[in-house]
Amino acid sequence: MVGYFGGAALRELSHGLAAYILRSDQPLRLLVSPVLSEADQEAIRLGVRTPPDALTDAIKTAFADETALASALAQHTQQCLAYLLATRRLQMKIVLVRDATFHLKEWIFRAGNDVAVLSGSANFTGQALLGNVERLNLHRSWRDGDSETACRDAVDEFEAYWTNSKPHAVAVDLPLALQEDLVDSYDTTRPPTEADYRKALDLEGRVYRSDLGSSVEASVNLERFAPPSDLVWEAGPFSHQGKAVFGWEGAGRRGILAMATGSGKTITALLCAWRLWREVRRLVVVVAAPTLPLIAQWADECQNFALTPYVAGSQNRRRRLREIDERLQRIERGNHGVEVLIVTNNFLNDAEFRELIDRFQGPLMLIADEVHNLGTDAFLNTPPNQIAYRLGLSATPERQYEPEVSDRLVEYFGNVVFEFSLGDAIGVCLVPYDYHLHLVELSHHELEDYRHLSDRIRRLRLAAGRDPSTEDEERLQLLRNQRRLILEAAKGKLDVLESLLLQGSAGQVQHTLVYATDKDPGQLDAANDIIRSTGLRFHQITAQETGNAKLVDAVLDAFRSGGLKVLTAKRVLDEGLNVPEISTAIILASTTVERQWVQRRGRVLRMCAAIGKEYATIHDFLVLPPPGEPRDDDIRILIGGELARCDEFANLARNRASKDGSRDVLQDVRLEYIV
Repeated sequence: MVGYFGGAALRELSHGLAAYILRSDQPLRLLVSPVLSEADQEAIRLGVRTPPDALTDAIKTAFADETALASALAQHTQQCLAYLLATRRLQMKIVLVRDATFHLKEWIFRAGNDVAVLSGSANFTGQALLGNVERLNLHRSWRDGDSETACRDAVDEFEAYWTNSKPHAVAVDLPLALQEDLVDSYDTTRPPTEADYRKALDLEGRVYRSDLGSSVEASVNLERFAPPSDLVWEAGPFSHQGKAVFGWEGAGRRGILAMATGSGKTITALLCAWRLWREVRRLVVVVAAPTLPLIAQWADECQNFALTPYVAGSQNRRRRLREIDERLQRIERGNHGVEVLIVTNNFLNDAEFRELIDRFQGPLMLIADEVHNLGTDAFLNTPPNQIAYRLGLSATPERQYEPEVSDRLVEYFGNVVFEFSLGDAIGVCLVPYDYHLHLVELSHHELEDYRHLSDRIRRLRLAAGRDPSTEDEERLQLLRNQRRLILEAAKGKLDVLESLLLQGSAGQVQHTLVYATDKDPGQLDAANDIIRSTGLRFHQITAQETGNAKLVDAVLDAFRSGGLKVLTAKRVLDEGLNVPEISTAIILASTTVERQWVQRRGRVLRMCAAIGKEYATIHDFLVLPPPGEPRDDDIRILIGGELARCDEFANLARNRASKDGSRDVLQDVRLEYIV
């Protein structure tokens, strides 16, 4: 007895019907209740239609459901039902309860004197049988007490409905015309077989499940994994993507792609996965990314490849693991299919997630976005060695100050197999840029603090000797960070920021990004105050905001449309949010990490046809000591670090040699302080 019989249920009923026909000669009786339209219900109440007429039309509608009839599995179900009808093994009645709903959900099985009853919340619709979270309770008559009573009551109630002994209900036989239509539409001279069922599965892109016995099947979605039809990647402007794909394949499908931000690393990686899947036909792809915005971007790009990835996001850990386990099992049981699991770097290192991966019997591929972020003990000490196919992505994969960590990443992922630098990308998939350099002098107090920290660094290095301990290294790094912060947060930069914003009218200041230091929140707060005082509409995007996806979407939509003129950030935009509308960047603070220099330019230089973006503008700040200071080692170290970054930015700028360019400025500073 099942309520709400829907046409889509025909598709899901296919599983096991052929096996039932082959392995049993017992009859099948069904009591179902189709969904009556409001018009039919009202017509019955008014006496315009009889219940049998309304039920007949409703059940015909269910069997003629367009979605179900377009399904090979639904056709297989109807073939099975036709055979059961022709061999008099199926009896089906349609129930209508007056002034109420027939919402019983029970399945009764007999074997001699034994009875088993499944009862619960499962309707006879496709959504209930396949998609909903439903509960079923099992009662067995051979158990004493409540279970035996429940079985007896279920059988009695079924018979009461079947024999029309219920005073407020009517049960109508499946219309003879519909029975005849079913029988006439299919070949009933032979029983449908499991081979027929498997053929229907294949037509729908599902796989046969045999691990629980030959008569048990389960549906697994076969992704229509393919690149977008308009994607050109082997030739033309984006042929670098094809070269990257072939480079990875030529290296045994292990390696790192060093590709500039904006050059299409995500697309290239999915192309690698697609070509691998076409060979192995059964594949699990694990995508690991360091930030939530990056994870969201991967999910979007996967959909462009006709994939529906599992994103290990907001659910609790236990639920994530259970869902992933189920997906892995679905692929493992089939002979073709693909699953994409998008996880954070932290979850990639989760011990129980690793156990699931270890147990999986099938091809595995790992895509590590911003692969340099996996240079941690948690990953490197216990890497997932059972994953055969490995792909690392990064604009700058080497860890500048940790060559041994870079070596260990290469040991796992493989060598860099393709490079496409920022210089290669400009003019191809990135716009050119103008670079404007602003000189800012430290105050005497700031320089005094800088010298004091330099002295402490020298004394600690001397005391630590040639083989400093881990504790000494950590103390040294802390002092270096404190010294670096003085340059990043120099107060004079805020005056220049205000001047830059006030130089143009509100119409000129738009699609602008202001980067502040991440070492002290004070600079970002001060920058926000300055922008607020100019009357420009702005919003900050920090780790706090990215925790609220709806807020970030609203902020970025307003920025893209021009409602917001300025975004302020610290580091969250270095790796993650894709905002190609950014046309101007004011970089108040930069670290000494060269990777950040590349990432930030790549973030600003992305093409954007929506706003007609032809080039970008970058404003940078070169910090100098106050006038009259002696040119000692401290000053040379200070200036040397600043020049290294400014030279790097200036080298690729289109206005390097122009009057407003940076070449003459850098040459003057170098002559005065270094030579």
